[in-house]
This record gives sequence, structure tokens and C-alpha cells, in this order.
Amino acid sequence: MVPEKYGLAAIGRFLIEQFELRRPGIKEWTPEVERSLRRDAEQELLQMERQLTELGVDDPPYWQRVRGALDDILLPRYAASSPRSSPSPSASTASGAAATSSPAGSSR
Repeated sequence: MVPEKYGLAAIGRFLIEQFELRRPGIKEWTPEVERSLRRDAEQELLQMERQLTELGVDDPPYWQRVRGALDDILLPRYAASSPRSSPSPSASTASGAAATSSPAGSSR
């Protein structure tokens, strides 16, 4: 069993926080953006895996599960929440129109 700090929920929260640091620079969700986020996440996961191994916890199946959650849950949900993330051409046009509309659309 892994310490709570390295639990699936904690890792997910950490990776989302890391993705959020980059969100202002993401103008459009593209395969390149996804690859970049996946690469950054993999570096973080490798670091965590090394730390756990140093603590005497070596559990390759656990890290497979973590990477599966990244691929199947975390990145797809993050992409869906990302502005202009829709893959359909009509949605891209709609989001492009929204991006060029009044500044009120960008206020929080």
C-alpha cells in the first residue's frame, strides 16, 4: 500500500495543479498540447515512482494503474474542460467565434 501522499487522488490533484499552471499559455487544445502535458505528467510520475522506491515501496502494477487513470480519465476530462477543446469542426468554428467576441466572454 502506498502512502496517502502518493495515492491516486493526491496524484490526480497534483497533476491538475501542474496543468493549470500552463493553462494561460494554451490557446487551443491540440495533439501537441496533449503530448506536452502527457510528457510533463510522465516526468512527475517518474519522480514520484523513484521517491516511493527509495521509501521501499516498489509496486509497478500501481504505477500502471496511475498511468491508466492519466490516459483514460485525467487528460480527457482536462481536455473537455479546456476552452476550444472540441474536436468537431463546427465546434471549433463556434469556439473561434467566441474567442474573438467581446471581452465579457473572457471575464471571471
